[in-house]
Amino acid sequence: MPDQVDYRLIDSSVTLTPAVSTGGTLSLPAVTGKYHYIYAITAQRTCATALVIGTGALTITTTNLSGSPQWQLGNAMAVGQIEKDIEIVFANCLRSQSAGTATTFVFPAPGTNVTWNATVWYTVGD
Repeated sequence: MPDQVDYRLIDSSVTLTPAVSTGGTLSLPAVTGKYHYIYAITAQRTCATALVIGTGALTITTTNLSGSPQWQLGNAMAVGQIEKDIEIVFANCLRSQSAGTATTFVFPAPGTNVTWNATVWYTVGD
């Protein structure tokens, strides 16, 4: 694993933009014998019209990351609001737990009239 991030190595990204009011899974595809090295994660929600709150909180979960990190977010939004929920740039990249396995970020359905936009920047390596 690299000691410090060399941003010239970032050669892949995956973006999730599901339909309004729906969740989805952002998946870094498995590459035989290789780990994912994650450099940055961003996620935001946009509220187009009046939000009908489904739950008091949203929890984003992960697979194939050590410790199974997750993020819990509030679910209240005003009309026209853009909420930057996650904006992480790692000083040292985050390595997937197992080689040759997809790494996923699972986004729950937000409130009615809300859309997600999430991106993970990464590379693969030994």
